[in-house]
Amino acid sequence: MPAAEDRASVEATGEGAVAIGEDVSNSTIVTGRLYRLGLERPWQWIALLVVGLVLVGAAATVVYQAVRPLLDPPSVMHGGLNVAVAEFASVDARGETTDAEAAHALAQAVFKSLNEQVHTPDGEGAVLSIEVWPPERSGHVAGATREQRAGQAEARARDIHADIVVYGTVRSTSTSSTFIPEFYLAPGKLLGGEELVGQYEFGSPLETGGDFTHNTASFEDLRDRVLSRSRTLEQFTYGIGHYERGEFAKSAEWLAAADQPGWDERDGKEVLYTLAGFAVGRSGNLDTASDYFARALAVNPEYARARMGASEMLFEKAGPQRECAPDQVDVEGLRESLRGFESARLAAFQPASSDIQTKVAFGFGQAYLCLSLAQKENDWPLAQAQFRAVVADYEAGNMRVKDLAAEAHSVLAYITLLRASDGDTTQYHAAIAEYTSATQLSLRPDRQAFFNRMLGYLHCRLGEVDQATASYSRAIQLEPRAATQESYSELLREVEQERVCR
Repeated sequence: MPAAEDRASVEATGEGAVAIGEDVSNSTIVTGRLYRLGLERPWQWIALLVVGLVLVGAAATVVYQAVRPLLDPPSVMHGGLNVAVAEFASVDARGETTDAEAAHALAQAVFKSLNEQVHTPDGEGAVLSIEVWPPERSGHVAGATREQRAGQAEARARDIHADIVVYGTVRSTSTSSTFIPEFYLAPGKLLGGEELVGQYEFGSPLETGGDFTHNTASFEDLRDRVLSRSRTLEQFTYGIGHYERGEFAKSAEWLAAADQPGWDERDGKEVLYTLAGFAVGRSGNLDTASDYFARALAVNPEYARARMGASEMLFEKAGPQRECAPDQVDVEGLRESLRGFESARLAAFQPASSDIQTKVAFGFGQAYLCLSLAQKENDWPLAQAQFRAVVADYEAGNMRVKDLAAEAHSVLAYITLLRASDGDTTQYHAAIAEYTSATQLSLRPDRQAFFNRMLGYLHCRLGEVDQATASYSRAIQLEPRAATQESYSELLREVEQERVCR
């Protein structure tokens, strides 16, 4: 035991002083409101300094971990549905950039309103795990034309993994300010709904008197108008969220809820009706979907998306619902759908990044295929040409139509098999090439599984048992539905044990 003079002396003071272990003079730990250390040797001061530095370092680590998300925020979004409110652009009558501060304040107000709406306790936003980013994190979206702005929004959505990018432009003069609200829907959450991907106007432009960058009353009036419009964005966002989850009936309910009195029929409501039409159509109610598309076209007869939707409903009712069977197909209905697709191709209002021409080609291909299957026309070459046009657009660099190109490859494989004679190995190999491309391009696990299932069948027919079993195994792994997994497992068993191909 060291001599008394070598010990650090501890003196506890205050009513709350408590010695732990022995009395205060000998205790190793003393608690109380105040304490003093009397260090009588230099090494004791050094030891205390080291301990202090360790404690400070530990505290600094804890603080850094707490504030790290603020100092070094994640570079991409991670919500179930990601909404980015971008910086708004502000330009004068000549299109030149003006004071950005007022535009930022306007965008910030939209972010704050939407963020508060979707994060109410136990609300729909929590169910859908919606994440909303403010303008300073979402970045800028600007451009002199819709196409330029849509291109920037598309790139920004890809960079930060946003599903919806909200943006807009304020054009101001000394006598008025006009806000053009827009948004971009990315493809990631809209698998199977490729016709929804792209740029939209979120209603017609909103106008107020005076220059909003200098006139406080003008700014507040424009802000109130924008917030009134943006509140419908909450219902719209829920509708998209449920659409992505395959809950089409619920999606249609929320999109219908966005049909509020404050949103005038003249104010770009064709967008809302068109989206609701696609949601209702996918829930199986083709007649109600057709009604929505008719309402959209009543607002804007030149709206290409609505014309596409109306034509698709005609096609579904005339062909696929009747299995394109020779004795059931509605030939005139199919031909009317072809005329509808042509009208969409020629429509005056085609939103930027909507890829109407490519989607029209896919629609043409489907109608020609159905007429040929029903033995009403011999349009096989026409159908193949249209599907190849879809593939060509993707191969030319249009990544927006990647999943649609996968579907086009799969239909080309199907047509190849339909027209192949029994045992035609050349055609089997051609179909394998198409299904392989479809598998590589598809963004949907269930479709990837189906394409592998077809590859399994074709390899089996060619006597390539190892490749067949590998393809069936991949199909089982990719398929998200238990019942379909079981059916694929049965196909795999038949190939392995009985050498049966089907």
